[in-house]
Amino acid sequence: MPSRVKPITAGSLPSPSLRVGITGARDLPQDQLSRIQFQLDKVIALTRVCAEEALASQATNSHSTKEPAIRMRFLSPLALGADRIAAVAALQHKYELCVPMPFPVNEYEQDFRTSSSVRNEGGRQETNLEEFRRLKKQAKERIELDGSREGNMTSLSYLAVGRYVVHHSDLLIAVWDGSLGNGTGGTADIVRLASNSSIPICWIHSTKERDPVLIEDLQGLRSALAGDMNFKPAWQGISRYVKSALTAAKTATPPSHRSASKSRSWLVRSDKKDFLLEFLSESLPMPRPRIWNAHKLLMMWAAGGHAGRKPDLVPSDAIGRYWHGHYECGDRLANEYAARYRSTYTWIILLTTLTLCFAAVSCGLQALNITDLEWLSRVVAILELVSLFIIVGLVVGSRRLGWHRKSVEYRLMAELCRKQRMLGR
Repeated sequence: MPSRVKPITAGSLPSPSLRVGITGARDLPQDQLSRIQFQLDKVIALTRVCAEEALASQATNSHSTKEPAIRMRFLSPLALGADRIAAVAALQHKYELCVPMPFPVNEYEQDFRTSSSVRNEGGRQETNLEEFRRLKKQAKERIELDGSREGNMTSLSYLAVGRYVVHHSDLLIAVWDGSLGNGTGGTADIVRLASNSSIPICWIHSTKERDPVLIEDLQGLRSALAGDMNFKPAWQGISRYVKSALTAAKTATPPSHRSASKSRSWLVRSDKKDFLLEFLSESLPMPRPRIWNAHKLLMMWAAGGHAGRKPDLVPSDAIGRYWHGHYECGDRLANEYAARYRSTYTWIILLTTLTLCFAAVSCGLQALNITDLEWLSRVVAILELVSLFIIVGLVVGSRRLGWHRKSVEYRLMAELCRKQRMLGR
């Protein structure tokens, strides 16, 4: 085991990402179409500007002058209506387009096989299907869910793709008239799911000429639907939310296993870039002495010499490698401290057994009352006391050094990093 686990350096950090999703009506009133297009464009543009300003502010306050560029991702199933309009605006503002589809693509295209045509940005007429294929081709990522049109599975498939958008979005834009909808999987269901999940919703009304509002939770949705006039336009709320989301790490709680003086310094220093990097930069005391392998050797003996689990494979994608690197650091530290903590109590159990044996021998020698063996009785008594002192020292040392707490903290962090590795794929 190396004496120091090498942390992931700031230069290897992937670009920070902000994900925006869209849900909305397919049939939009023609007299409201220009307003909806304008408001969608403004919301999407404002979100990007606020994200870039937040990142620039972080770079100014950071000890590093080099900051990775923001990745703006936009999730749209490319359904007719609001989904298409928002996707076009997102591409114009340099978002990465992600297209989740409720069915395999060949089946999903059946939704767009109509004779109606639209006018694209170049002024050329194209059918709904041609527009879908053109936008899909520009997408950075395409996800085909395994939906079906059998029975009531059609509406459930649309609900599933809406859930995908919600669960992979940091901000959801909803073009909606505020009604309950006509069935499962509509905009109303997706808005309700997002509000229950505390995903902020920028609501653009599809039939009334009013400013968008930002809904941050279920109570906010109820107030907005009830016509609460205290809601301010969404512009300020979006700016506040985006900046707070991207700078949340600056106000994060410092790692609890730091010493008191080191923890206090976290509250006043603003030159640290990443709490996770600091958390993983802890040095191990020394390469593990053999005495701290006691528990491992005992378990291997009990398991018949089994060597343990095989190491995880390193992912091939950049984000996967980033989180895998953090997982490996946390995993090594968790295993190291767990080995010390478990071996401590393995030794305590062995020494306790030995102490009882010493006590039994001492009592036996005293009962025999043999003068020539008095020296042996004293030696056994001294060994008993030494064993007791070692037991007390192990208990106190383990508690003061916090080996159990550190092993739990690092294990939790390692598993969270492993989860992020899977979610980032």
